[in-house]
Amino acid sequence: MTLVAPDFLEGKRLLLLGGTPLMCHVVRKARELGVYTIVTDYYDEHRAPAKVEAEEAYAVSTLNVPGLVDLARTVRADGVFTGYSDITLLPCRAVCDALRLPFYASRTQLEQTLNKRRFKALCRKHGIPVVPDIDPVQLREQPQQAPYPVIIKPADSYSSRGISVCATPAEVAPAIERALSYSGSGEFIAEPYIEADDVYLYLTVQDGILSLSAMADRLMNTEQPGFAPQPMGYLFPSRYIDNWFARLVQPMRSLVADLGLRNGTFFVQGFVLDGTITLFEMGLRLSGGAGYLPIAQENGIDQVKMHVAYALTGQFAGWDLRTADNPRFKRPHCVLVILLRNGIIGRIGGWEQVCAHSAVYATLRLRDEGDVLTEAGTLNQVFARIYLCAADKHRLLVAIAQVRALLSITDIEGASMMLGSFSLDAVPLSWDLQQLSPTRRTLP
Repeated sequence: MTLVAPDFLEGKRLLLLGGTPLMCHVVRKARELGVYTIVTDYYDEHRAPAKVEAEEAYAVSTLNVPGLVDLARTVRADGVFTGYSDITLLPCRAVCDALRLPFYASRTQLEQTLNKRRFKALCRKHGIPVVPDIDPVQLREQPQQAPYPVIIKPADSYSSRGISVCATPAEVAPAIERALSYSGSGEFIAEPYIEADDVYLYLTVQDGILSLSAMADRLMNTEQPGFAPQPMGYLFPSRYIDNWFARLVQPMRSLVADLGLRNGTFFVQGFVLDGTITLFEMGLRLSGGAGYLPIAQENGIDQVKMHVAYALTGQFAGWDLRTADNPRFKRPHCVLVILLRNGIIGRIGGWEQVCAHSAVYATLRLRDEGDVLTEAGTLNQVFARIYLCAADKHRLLVAIAQVRALLSITDIEGASMMLGSFSLDAVPLSWDLQQLSPTRRTLP
């Protein structure tokens, strides 16, 4: 159900903080609504392609709040918005506060959810299971007592930066220093390293009502010892949706009410341990994996347009989620993530054929020939995300195999840069609860 007519937004001016490929989605959706778009980013058009697509573009840093406030006034912005990146959320909130413009999340809400330690404490308050912490002082002083392997993270970083997996006590001190170097708050957290089924939940709040918009099972690449595993595939709908509705929906409603969230989108990540969804992280923003694309393809809801409407009007409008949201997708979807090894991209082959495949309804390419990859174990290793859907699971698996066979990416020496993907033999046609993940550990 449409709640705000497109002509209500016609001619309004939206300043967007960040020019990444994902922000191109916001530019395009805003323009479909008749909105005049302005993008600012310190980086040039190669790293910030949304600057090319917008009507106006500037080079004010997304972290320069006084400069952004001045820019917003100069361009006569009716709204200011950002998405996808944790680092731009608080600056955007500050700009909106200075100009008395709507932003979907308050400073307090962002601070509570950006910090992994605070988020887990909030979950415990509302009875939501979380991965346990390892005491940081004890880990520093007596690393030999830790339950190895251990994962060490910055408390408030993003895109998997600064994360290490330690197999021995000797690796702990360097991992802590690495995590602290990526933490704005100067904090790190440590947890038991868990190998178990991984789930990703996309949630939406509209007028204070919480809705599960989608839920995926994530398949992780573990080829890089010592670094955080990276996702290589998202399968929708998750086979753990019943678990969410039976055990977590009420506690999460309580958490949302406690935070005072009224409108917006967020995601949570977790493992399934002994049949229980156990969380470890939350992002109060549009997801970098663009989970709104499967949601739009399956249910017709455009969450990006809803955010644009809110930034310009204070109404999270466009669809009534009470009737439109349905995480139990009628068709199976896969977000196929192409991961690359470090090196210089020399040649990309088959991309046009991938985009033309009948099962592919969207692509998000992040890398070009000549790009240099140096950050193993981070989301900077993502070459592209490919969004597929088919009438049934068998046809989807066939499409995934065909798409993977079409694509080749080599370095300047001619060697393949593509990391391994998940085995199609490991994906049962039934998406069976007892299958898919080869390991199902309980917590140590």
